[in-house]
Amino acid sequence: MDDFRFGLPSFFNIIDGNKTEMINITLSEEGNSTKYLSFRLSPYSRLGNHIFELSALLGVSRLLKRTPLFYMNSKWSPKMLKATKDAIPGIFKHIVVVNDTVPPKARSTFFNERCCVYEDPRILLSIDDQYLHLTGIYFQVITKQFNQCFKTNIQSYKYFQGMRKELTSYLKEANISNLPESDKNTFVTCLHIRRGDFLKYGLAASDAVSTKTALEFIEKREEKSKKSRKVTIIFGDDLNFMKSVYNDSVTSNEQQGQSATHFISQNSPSDDLVYSKNNCDVVFISAPHSTFGWWMGYFSKGDKVYYMDIRATNDKSYVCISLFQEFMSADFQITGDLHELDYYLPHWIPLRLSADNKTIIQSTRMI
Repeated sequence: MDDFRFGLPSFFNIIDGNKTEMINITLSEEGNSTKYLSFRLSPYSRLGNHIFELSALLGVSRLLKRTPLFYMNSKWSPKMLKATKDAIPGIFKHIVVVNDTVPPKARSTFFNERCCVYEDPRILLSIDDQYLHLTGIYFQVITKQFNQCFKTNIQSYKYFQGMRKELTSYLKEANISNLPESDKNTFVTCLHIRRGDFLKYGLAASDAVSTKTALEFIEKREEKSKKSRKVTIIFGDDLNFMKSVYNDSVTSNEQQGQSATHFISQNSPSDDLVYSKNNCDVVFISAPHSTFGWWMGYFSKGDKVYYMDIRATNDKSYVCISLFQEFMSADFQITGDLHELDYYLPHWIPLRLSADNKTIIQSTRMI
């Protein structure tokens, strides 16, 4: 395999500590029967979206018996590559990074028009082209009201079903020593918060009432744990909000007393995923469409995940569907941007506020 440095040697040294291997594929190779698959990625998105895309790329490639390719075809591609290699470096043992754009001879095929609704990749098995590049609908802004109404990331666990143990093993190795560890005496509940841009763009953000009430519900449900010490670790993007959940919370970069039970992580996103893998006995995703929260649950030690039921929110991925349809022709059907059964794993537990907005109840999952 040839090594190319993409004109940015210092950048790629930072990623690996050494060199990042890339290849240039010669399209005219005679006798090369290898078939390749690539996605139109969203390199400007965040880490949670990136891991969804690469995990789906790996899973679909195996189903189609193709080699997965990651093209460096955007000015944002180096940033995506660095973020994902820092968090989940092992996945790049199976995905080839290509120092080039998508080749002109690649067959560009429309696939998966909605971010979080599963479409069976087996419909692509009949395509015999050597290079297959999958794209999807990019809805453009009609008015400011609908900006970012639709995303194009492939977000369904069904694209990499049965790969949880494998994907978890690809996370980086790290020792997160500034937060309590789950052990024979300590039970760790992990809470993920997402506000920021969710508030700006009409997605279901974490709110104080449902978050605190849900934590009380989860605490009662998990009382069966015989561990004597129970702690809650908060992760997220709004430090002031996280501090408001528990007044006695201490951050991971502060001195921690032995009696402390509520903590706020100030670690990097990649370290937070590693911490979840090694320590989170239970995860609560308070903003139900947060992809980073989703991965904290997916990678978690206990594999027990609660989440706020997105069906009981005003999340734009639901609400904007009906509003958007008035702009579309009558024969253009949109059935929703997120399907609960495609997005959340079957054993995950949805929660919602009761009609009086005072108590939390467990929702019934649709079949």
